Amino acid sequence: MKFRLSPGNLHKKIISGIILAGALVIGNPLSADAALGDRTLKQGMTHKDVKNLQIALKKTKHFTYPSYTTYYGTYTKAAVTKFQRHHKLKVTGVADQKTIALIKNKASKVKASTPAKPVKKLSSGKTFNSSIATELLGVRYRSGGVTPSSGFDCSGFVTYVMKQHGVSLPRTSSAMYGTGSQVASSTLRPGDLLFYDTNNNGRRDVSHVAIYIGSNRMIHSASKKVEYDSLSNSWWSKRYVGAKRVL
Repeated sequence: MKFRLSPGNLHKKIISGIILAGALVIGNPLSADAALGDRTLKQGMTHKDVKNLQIALKKTKHFTYPSYTTYYGTYTKAAVTKFQRHHKLKVTGVADQKTIALIKNKASKVKASTPAKPVKKLSSGKTFNSSIATELLGVRYRSGGVTPSSGFDCSGFVTYVMKQHGVSLPRTSSAMYGTGSQVASSTLRPGDLLFYDTNNNGRRDVSHVAIYIGSNRMIHSASKKVEYDSLSNSWWSKRYVGAKRVL
């Protein structure tokens, strides 16, 4: 006996197929550019659309950071700036509605490829990934801050960066100084922690921590924002206490 679908049941089957196909497209990370909204995005913001923006810019070969985040940092701003310059838009580094519309258009025309693998969190004994720290350049200083969206104090910045490397540290700089192994200033390598006494009380108390980034420079959350400083800077060199290796 042959069964035939009534017009009503046939219509339901077609609608179900369309819904299923749509769900598969939405669930596919390669379609993130389609999920990207028209919200204006700029440096310092944390939003799910930032990740979709990064994925779309990866497809257009403008975003080169090895993993995706929801934070609009220096790498995302640089990617947007390159895209705007490439397509003769007003170069602002801000993903406004016009920029986003063109990014979505260009990304949708790129042949689908395997999405970039996220950077694996490193464990103790592995090489320091400086990009994790430098992506946070410009994040504002905030006492007690521990995230990019809230801002960082000095130890909050260091604990956040080292957590991405699989290393858990105490919350304060003075407590951090009790961890790891002592390192001579002549044998510093990227990822070593640098400790300073900024109290000016004559007791050589540790009150500030930074990360050695290489080339005689450190990266830290100072009085205003996450920034670089030279180890030769006289203000810092006079207050240097020591260095520890935790990776």
